[in-house]
Amino acid sequence: VHVSDASTHQPVTEAFIEIFTNQVPIASGNTGGDGIAFIKFQYKLDSQLIVTATKQAYVPNSAPWKPVRLPVFSSLSLGLLPERSATLMVYEDVVQIVSGFQGNNTRYDLTPVTAVSVHLLRSDGTPVPVNGPIYVTVPLPATN
Repeated sequence: VHVSDASTHQPVTEAFIEIFTNQVPIASGNTGGDGIAFIKFQYKLDSQLIVTATKQAYVPNSAPWKPVRLPVFSSLSLGLLPERSATLMVYEDVVQIVSGFQGNNTRYDLTPVTAVSVHLLRSDGTPVPVNGPIYVTVPLPATN
């Protein structure tokens, strides 16, 4: 797994890589100075895997992986976006994000068009207790 900074394209060292199948971690490792982690794991054909990369001060990223044939070697690249300090203000009709320093900032006014609610349930319908943060990725279309 190759991890790079999505804004500078430089390798990200000491990123934590975790591989999941059926929401269960099956392998993990850390990237080295070149931003690469070599992770060996047992793979069953037709299993859907999720590869995640996390590091302090970066937004976590993940990608699905499901080959149609069993590879001898596979490489996956993930880009991590650096976290940026910002002020988030939510009003009834607009969400405002202000980032940057005084006098040199960027302001975004966003109009909410949808809301996302996540309920984690077991197969029997009972809630799953959560003790830590949960990250949800919502893909957005490339066009308006």
